[in-house]
Amino acid sequence: FGMDRHIRYNPSLFESFREIGERLGLAVSTRVNLMETITVDQDFSEQTGFDPGSRVVHFERVHLFDGVPNERETNYFREDIVNGITKEDAETSIYRYIEDVCQGKLVTCKRFLTLDPVDERDRELLEVDNATHVASVVVQAFDGEGLLCEVSKVRWSPEVFSAVDTAVHTRLNRGA
Repeated sequence: FGMDRHIRYNPSLFESFREIGERLGLAVSTRVNLMETITVDQDFSEQTGFDPGSRVVHFERVHLFDGVPNERETNYFREDIVNGITKEDAETSIYRYIEDVCQGKLVTCKRFLTLDPVDERDRELLEVDNATHVASVVVQAFDGEGLLCEVSKVRWSPEVFSAVDTAVHTRLNRGA
């Protein structure tokens, strides 16, 4: 059905873009367009779940597979779990930085998958001139204590995105 060129994104796996690329044998690179620390205000707290007054590091990155921009990612990480991160670290892997340098661990995440209309930033960074929509994945990641550590919005080029998962049907208990 024409799925040969698609990146198989498995929502059941908790893996970074770099890990997806490595699993698929693709050359992975990342461009960091923005990296700033911000203080969460009430409005942003309501949108994300971060506590008002807390500090988060905001990134805008573009991920490329084999030199082609496939994913635009806007991340917000609690400042304490990415303490000291550099642009070079963010270009390699933020998750790897959290685990290897900060000795932290993101354990679980919630993902919300939707189709969103293409915006001007998508056209600029993802080369989706003829597309009307992108695949959008909002991620909330938590540490082992259940504390919110990351909120991200990932926008995938429709040329390569497909979500695949395995589900198990359970028989309904219809009573006696």
